Amino acid sequence: MKTMDKMLYTVLEAKEMLGIGRNRLYGLVKENKIKTVKVGTHIKITKESIDDFMSRLERAGSIDDLQAIN
Repeated sequence: MKTMDKMLYTVLEAKEMLGIGRNRLYGLVKENKIKTVKVGTHIKITKESIDDFMSRLERAGSIDDLQAIN
C-alpha cells in the first residue's frame, strides 16, 4: 500500500507529506492546530486532518496565524 493511499499516518509520514520538521509537527499537535488520534500509545494523523490543516493554513497564510481547532 502506498503512503498516499493510507487513512492514518505516523508523525514521521505526516511531517514528510507536509514538508515540515518533526518538532514543528509535534508543536502543532501540542498547540491543537492539527488533529490527531491515539492508536494504543501511538499518535496518528488522519488524511482528513492533514487536508483540513492545509485548507486552514491556506486561509491563514502562515502557521503562526493559524487558529487552534475547537
